[in-house]
Amino acid sequence: MTADSVRTRTPSTGTPADPLVRSLPVAGGVYVLAWVLGLLLGPSAPEPTAPPADIRAFYVDQASGVVLQSLLVHGVAGIALVLLALGFARALPTWPVEARWIRITGLAAAAVSLIQVALALIAVAVADSAAPSTSKALFAAVNYADTVKLILLASFAITVTWAGTRAGALPAWLRVLGYLLVPLLVLGGMAFVIDSSVLYAILVMSLFALLAWAAGASWTIGRRRTA
Repeated sequence: MTADSVRTRTPSTGTPADPLVRSLPVAGGVYVLAWVLGLLLGPSAPEPTAPPADIRAFYVDQASGVVLQSLLVHGVAGIALVLLALGFARALPTWPVEARWIRITGLAAAAVSLIQVALALIAVAVADSAAPSTSKALFAAVNYADTVKLILLASFAITVTWAGTRAGALPAWLRVLGYLLVPLLVLGGMAFVIDSSVLYAILVMSLFALLAWAAGASWTIGRRRTA
């Protein structure tokens, strides 16, 4: 057995002085706050099955609100998610493959989120002059991206929860919530592409669960590693 093979099997963990680990509680708080403010200050979006003319009117009439909401729930929250992905991967005593998967899924979800900002800004910018079908296509693209993002977040959450459980870093309620997030996020993500009141109710439930998990996990793991 070589020294390299030993190193690949050694759990990785951040040190108390690691700035990425120290930033976890702040990143979690920013993530939650961005979502809450975006939902409170932004307009209600049309149904996925709304006519193209209604969606175009939404982008024209609610332009400033759409931009503000997108910058908060996709932009600021996406940046905070980058810090959460990097911080969790450093803070938890994970095997290399787990740390890598935490980074991959978290950063991929953040990238999708930032793409959604670009799509929303384009939709608002062209709404006055573009055909309604263009607004509809951009609106659908944002929704499809949401579905992909929630599936990535489900994988991210379950990996962090698994690693945190093994390390004894999470209380029981956070462990249960982390495992419940997988079906909730996957089913909730379907609400963006399937018109269903049941799926929409699951989507709302999954969002509250995700925010509670993100706040709790970032605070618990961040404070534990810097204590």
